[in-house]
Amino acid sequence: KALRRETLEMERRSARLNRPLATSFSVLVYNVWLLPTPLTIATIPVFEPSPHKVARAKLIPQALRSAIDSLLGGDMPDAALLCASFCKKSAAILKAGLKRDLGLHFETV
Repeated sequence: KALRRETLEMERRSARLNRPLATSFSVLVYNVWLLPTPLTIATIPVFEPSPHKVARAKLIPQALRSAIDSLLGGDMPDAALLCASFCKKSAAILKAGLKRDLGLHFETV
């Protein structure tokens, strides 16, 4: 709501000054913490660097949807940057969920 009020105020100011409207670009950045299996296997006895990767990969899209709804009023960000998605199996599950649940259909590596 505050973001919408701010946008309306910017539109009013822009109209008064007879300038083009300012545009905004929002980015979602999230560290998904999906480290690769060889690193995980090598360190399990001492420290599990990326526990429950598959389970987390399945839950992350729902968590992001909830955060987007509460923080952005349901408005999707213009871009999403997911960091540390190195485990191929978990990353495939995550990408499928993001496409299905959030409509994020484009990806790069």
